[in-house]
Amino acid sequence: MLIEHIVENADESFVTESGGVVRQVYWHHGSQTIVIRNSADGDGGTAFPPDDGFGYFKEQLADAIKDGILKE
Repeated sequence: MLIEHIVENADESFVTESGGVVRQVYWHHGSQTIVIRNSADGDGGTAFPPDDGFGYFKEQLADAIKDGILKE
């Protein structure tokens, strides 16, 4: 499955936690795809190739840092 391949072979990743909701975010350069696992979503999250590519991943990371929800 493509999603599991991205998670297992991610080039970049980070985890956030806010209000008991954990989000795991993975980026795969080869497929230009982001996977966002969300503990609050019934389907587990989402995966897609963002129009802005890696810039979208970096924006998500910057927002997590700014909001103080980046889990180390």
